[in-house]
Amino acid sequence: MTEPVNRQPRYWEEGHLSFSGGGFIGIYHVGVAIAFKKFAPHITSRKVLGASSGALASMCLVTNMPIDQIIKGIATMSTHCRSLALGPFDPRFSIFNIMKTALTENACEDAHQISTNKLFISLTRATTLENKMMSDFESREELIDVLLASCFIPYFLGLVPPTIRGVSYIDGGFTDNLPTHDENTITVSPFAGMATIRPRPSTSKLPDIIYTPENAIRMVKTVFSPPPKALAEVCQEGFKDALEFIREHDLFACESCALLPNKPETRSCRRCLDLISEAENAGV
Repeated sequence: MTEPVNRQPRYWEEGHLSFSGGGFIGIYHVGVAIAFKKFAPHITSRKVLGASSGALASMCLVTNMPIDQIIKGIATMSTHCRSLALGPFDPRFSIFNIMKTALTENACEDAHQISTNKLFISLTRATTLENKMMSDFESREELIDVLLASCFIPYFLGLVPPTIRGVSYIDGGFTDNLPTHDENTITVSPFAGMATIRPRPSTSKLPDIIYTPENAIRMVKTVFSPPPKALAEVCQEGFKDALEFIREHDLFACESCALLPNKPETRSCRRCLDLISEAENAGV
């Protein structure tokens, strides 16, 4: 029998991101995405994986949805949730319909074409509880349905799960909350656990737990309705943690160097050096 080969990651050449579920605290992913788009754009130009709210972050990254729209949408939803007497359990708060409206209004017309074979979304078959990774989308509407299905927690978001091509699906986090393709997958989670990029325990304001859809029900008061200031802090934490990873693995690349197939042997590009200096000034 051939022994398995433990290959070292080749992040510069083949690194790609995977975002876990995390409810509203998934705004951590927004901070991570901002850091990679600015300091390591070659990573964000490749495929992206995601489960649950992480699938939403992945789609936004793949389709290049404006970051300010994403932050504004999350903040508006959180503020509305906190204004209701029963919070997310209030009958007037339908997060499923809010997400569907936001995706319908903001997803570009060719989002499904851009996402096909580049965006990989984790789903769970409702009847067999088997995982399915979907990466081909026949229409913009189907892409939106797949995203909603990947976030669908039964009873909490509704009784009837979304149906895609005749099959009912629920939250992808039930069966694979942190999708991984190979050793080059850079996993991201707003909670402590095994993710490559995650909050630092000594300074994190986030819970020291591993996210699952079941835990989301128990954490609903903190995960689904943090105040705007807390949202901003979580987003900033994601940015700093991602920037630390980029620095640790020397993944800095300007837009020109991001097109190179391999990492430059020497750091002679002035624009790359400016990015490194900017990161140092950011306190990372």
